[in-house]
Amino acid sequence: YRTAPETGMVVLLAARGSFRAAALNCDEPIIASSSLYIMKPDESRLLPEYLAIHLNSPAAQAYFAQNSTGSFIKTLLIDSLRQLPVPDIPLDRQALYVALH
Repeated sequence: YRTAPETGMVVLLAARGSFRAAALNCDEPIIASSSLYIMKPDESRLLPEYLAIHLNSPAAQAYFAQNSTGSFIKTLLIDSLRQLPVPDIPLDRQALYVALH
């Protein structure tokens, strides 16, 4: 699956037991694979930068470790990603958190 990046997209690389996220700020096409998740959060509720920071947080990383599958090569199923708890805080506090991070 190939997609053109859009402002507000967040990517999560989930490969070999490593889970790293970033908010996109580029114009190069992206090719999604079984180990690359592309998300577009509803920016009226969740800032992309805040989501990326949360996905990289120790709490989310522990969740990924507990909910990944595979005995040799760990992978994260999309259903597990969808069930990840994300703190529901106001946008102004999210923006402050992003600025301080």
